Amino acid sequence: MPDGKRVDVMCCTSTWYHVTGGPSQGTQYNLVIQSPKRYDSHGISAHHYVGELDEKDQKKLKASAQKIPLQRCQEWTVGVLGDLERKGLVATGTTQYWFDQVEPSPYSTDGYHGIPEEAASAMGTMQAPEWIWDEVRGEHRYWDAAAGRWVWASEVGQYSSSITTLAAGEPLYVVEPRVPHSHTLILLHGLGSNGKKFGTELLETGLTSSGHRLTELLPGARFVFPTSKRRRSTAFGRSMLTQWFDIVRLADPSYRKERQLDGLAESAREILEIIADELKKVQPQNLIIGGLSQGCAMSLAVLLSLEHSIGGYIGMSGYLTYQDDLESVIKDEVDSDNYFAHPSEPQDPTAEASAVKVQALERDILDLNSLDCPSQEKTAYQTPVFLGHGKADEKVPCALGEGAARVLRDAGYQVEWKCYENQGHWYRIPDEIDDICDFIAFKVGWEVVVKPTT
Repeated sequence: MPDGKRVDVMCCTSTWYHVTGGPSQGTQYNLVIQSPKRYDSHGISAHHYVGELDEKDQKKLKASAQKIPLQRCQEWTVGVLGDLERKGLVATGTTQYWFDQVEPSPYSTDGYHGIPEEAASAMGTMQAPEWIWDEVRGEHRYWDAAAGRWVWASEVGQYSSSITTLAAGEPLYVVEPRVPHSHTLILLHGLGSNGKKFGTELLETGLTSSGHRLTELLPGARFVFPTSKRRRSTAFGRSMLTQWFDIVRLADPSYRKERQLDGLAESAREILEIIADELKKVQPQNLIIGGLSQGCAMSLAVLLSLEHSIGGYIGMSGYLTYQDDLESVIKDEVDSDNYFAHPSEPQDPTAEASAVKVQALERDILDLNSLDCPSQEKTAYQTPVFLGHGKADEKVPCALGEGAARVLRDAGYQVEWKCYENQGHWYRIPDEIDDICDFIAFKVGWEVVVKPTT
């Protein structure tokens, strides 16, 4: 859908909805509704069937067109489709399909589509960045849904200077302990987010049923939230997004999984450096790592590669990369490409423990050096693991989280698995926060100032 081409929501009558103006023309965006319009007009360079609307639904289409914030034609079109999909007027999946066709905005220096928050919410897909770059004015802006207008960085001066601190790969977002430092949690954000955004929201909204925050329960803990680098996202039309590794299908991480390798290896090295730095300050048993969504997947990969156990692991709404391969090494399945393997030969009774085999494969996937004398004691298998997932997760199916728990158990890890009914792709408040606090207190063994619910 390059600019200049229109995607019609086909109706009984031919009405042309499109957006004109914008940075390329040095003017404000304007919504144009033309009717009647010849369906085969030369101004329409391509036709795509999306669905059919009854005559009575024409007003709903117009309302959607007027509701979505005016912006570049491609993003505006996807926003309108998202609103129609929420109303049940176009088929489920329509918005995601057209979102994948959107080209990165030529007016953005960071590669984002530039879809305002309200449009992204209507789409029901990924959350758009809060700030986008306007090439004409040479500054950042964001859509204020309440005010119904764009807000420029120069209007709220602090953002114009601090926006770069949210860029991927920038310094860690750290919340220091309230009392002398005794413990550390390193938690990774999901795809498209960043350390500051994820960390701020988790520590402010992640309340227990008694109304306590994690910082109150763990006053001696240092909370570390890294930000991934920006990488081309195959799942989102090659847009530049903060992601630990590339992925082709969110709901099927095994599809074309080789696309994940470069990001996994690069991110693993960065995370291991952060872990090594924190271990200069606290003992391994006083360190927890984990993450949400893709951050969960990335931190699980790091956990399985470690040469020692740590205090604990916390994963939310995540999955395990290369799950099938890990299952195969645990089951001692023969690689069909290894012509020297003989499945009929008797198994060596001193064969490596599953945790060792999983570690070897994971280190290979992450492009880490193999260990000279591998042993179960040199793995992280004694690290207690918590995995929580929403039963109604529409982005990362709950079955993927359950599969990760199964593989870790088969590898010798002690895993606490929690599934939350009617919960989507996020952590459940307060239930999951309660469960995480219970896990920290009773499985990891850290002292919690205000005892969580048992």
